[in-house]
Parts: sequence; structure tokens; C-alpha cells
Amino acid sequence: MIQNVLTCAALFYAATFIDRTGAAAYLLEVVNNLIGLVLHSALLVPYHSWRISHRKHHSNTGSCKNDAVFVAMARFVLTSSWNETLEDSPLYQLYRIAFMLVVGWMLGYLFFNATGPTKYWGKSRRHFNPNSAIYADRDRRMVLLRDIFLVVMLLVLAALVHTFSLYNMVKLYVVPYFTMNAYLVLIAYLQLSFKPF
Repeated sequence: MIQNVLTCAALFYAATFIDRTGAAAYLLEVVNNLIGLVLHSALLVPYHSWRISHRKHHSNTGSCKNDAVFVAMARFVLTSSWNETLEDSPLYQLYRIAFMLVVGWMLGYLFFNATGPTKYWGKSRRHFNPNSAIYADRDRRMVLLRDIFLVVMLLVLAALVHTFSLYNMVKLYVVPYFTMNAYLVLIAYLQLSFKPF
């Protein structure tokens, strides 16, 4: 299982490397996007959504209005007094971390963009919706193409379940997938929301 997790993480970082570094300058944009789309789709990562939100994040880091993920909430947004009371409790922090690691990537980020900026509240902000408020008009075709690639990958996974059994696919794909995503969420959370002691 650890080997599968490391393989998934290596694919993710290889795809990320191609997208973010000088290597992209040597490749045509179409080839770069195709490689990123195929590798990320194999890991059920919405490539173009991630590329777009990652670019927005790096150009707006620290902005409560425009950052893409783990945005600090302003005091007026946090109206719940019990949240303020509990947030310093180690048990509550353990619960929040465990909750984030389990549902943080797929549900929290991709489906609801739960830690995104308040300017998207009340609007569609799902990473799978080409008409989501988080995308500009020029991005919508790429997001739709990415959705098609993800559906194809889900069909491939269904065929693999049929061929190799659900048990083997859970062991070889699902467990490493969730472990890798928990690891990525943990690293991103620690990098983007560290509070000094």
C-alpha cells in the first residue's frame, strides 16, 4: 500500500512539476496541458481546475478576498461564540484535523470550496461545474474537457473493478488515493494556515 501511495504522490508531483516550472517553457502549452490532464485524471484530480485555482492562489496568497483555499475568515464572519471558545481546545483541533483529512480534498475543496473566499458564498463554486463563479469565461471549455477526462477515468476504474474485483481495487487504488489526498491536504493546511505558538 505504501508503494501505491508513493506512486500516486510521485505522479501528482510530476504532473505539478510540468505545470509550474521552467519545463513548461520548453513544451508547447497543448502538450503541457495534455500531460497534466492525463496524469491528473489518473489520480482523479481535476487538472484544469487545480491549475486555475493554484495560479489564483499563488497570485493572491494572504488575501482574504481573493485567495483560493484556506482563506482566513474575518472576525465578523465567525459569529459563533462556541467556535471561539473551542478553537483553542486540543481535542477540538484534533477533530478538525481528522475531519479535514477525511473530507477535506474531495468534499471540502472540490465540491464545496469550503475554505475559499467569502466573495463566492451564495454562488456555485464547485470545481466540477464549468459555470462556477471561480472560473473566468476563458476557462470554461478547459474545465468541461477535464470533466470528460474524469468521467472516462471513472469508467476505466469501473472496468478495473469488474476485471480485478472491488477488494483489489480498494486495496490498490482507493486506499492509496485517500491516503495521498489526506497527505496533500495536511501539507497544504500546514503551509497555508500555520499559527505560531
